[in-house]
Amino acid sequence: DVHWDAQGEGQGLLITEGGLSRLSMKSASKELVNIQTGEQEKKVNTPAVIGISPSELQELLSQESIVLIDVRELHEFEAERIPQAINLPLSVFNAESVAKVANGKEVVFHCRSGHRSGIASKKYFDGNQSQKHLDGGIIAWKKDGLKTITN
Repeated sequence: DVHWDAQGEGQGLLITEGGLSRLSMKSASKELVNIQTGEQEKKVNTPAVIGISPSELQELLSQESIVLIDVRELHEFEAERIPQAINLPLSVFNAESVAKVANGKEVVFHCRSGHRSGIASKKYFDGNQSQKHLDGGIIAWKKDGLKTITN
């Protein structure tokens, strides 16, 4: 039986049948490290998907540090879209197309409510860096009073 007793942000006690270890979690590498010996205790999986807020997305877009991919169907995209979004529908999703469009930039997915973009994020996750998507989709974007392009 293993138990994690949180002792503050990124630190805690790992209690096992074999005893007690005081651990610190490195946020960048997501490894548990015994702070007494400095040895790696256990690899923790990086979360596949991280939801970001509309304001976080707006900041990333203003920095031009990401490519925003709208995974809704073409008719949805043509009716209303977030500025700077590129349409690659989930129904025809493939990681190679996404990588080509991204051209080395970080990718953030969005859809209407966050469901389809969560699926796309899981499909695009490379096992190393968490994949971001817009929590609540374009609905949350508009609820926060952010602009869209409509036809």
